[in-house]
Amino acid sequence: MGLDYRYWIYLEDVKEEISYIKNKLLLISSIIVLLLGLLLLFIIRQSLKIENKRHAATKELLVSRQRYKTLVEASAEGTIMLQKKEIIFCNKKTAEIIGIERKEIYTLALNKVFDLNWTSIEKRMNKEGKTFNTPVKIKTGLKEGKEVLLSISQLTYATEKSFIIIVKEIDNQ
Repeated sequence: MGLDYRYWIYLEDVKEEISYIKNKLLLISSIIVLLLGLLLLFIIRQSLKIENKRHAATKELLVSRQRYKTLVEASAEGTIMLQKKEIIFCNKKTAEIIGIERKEIYTLALNKVFDLNWTSIEKRMNKEGKTFNTPVKIKTGLKEGKEVLLSISQLTYATEKSFIIIVKEIDNQ
């Protein structure tokens, strides 16, 4: 019995077909890997652009806040920022008008600094609009009993309902 050439030709055809399919799969896999690499490169590039824009916006916001803070500090009027019924900012002029240390103001509630009922002021502001003026007396510090004018404006700061209070000495008006 010798070698049957019919099977040999068939095996060669199968090997050839397998080789062809292998090469096709290798080509398709290479194309898919290349496309995934390009997609990944595009995503990384876009993320880098977004991150650079976010960094620039953060830096710009910081500069803007510094300018605003410098402007408020240089103001000839006292300025207080109130959020969640707590004083979160006041300038030097406010401390001068009240007659206490600036750091001490942050530890006090607004109704301990001024003779006022904050709840009634909030209700009145909700009825009348976003700005409200009222004369009040200072309740603490070296200038206790002195009358000042508060101009209270409502705003949204850091997604919270907040208030800017301008403190003016009535004697200087």
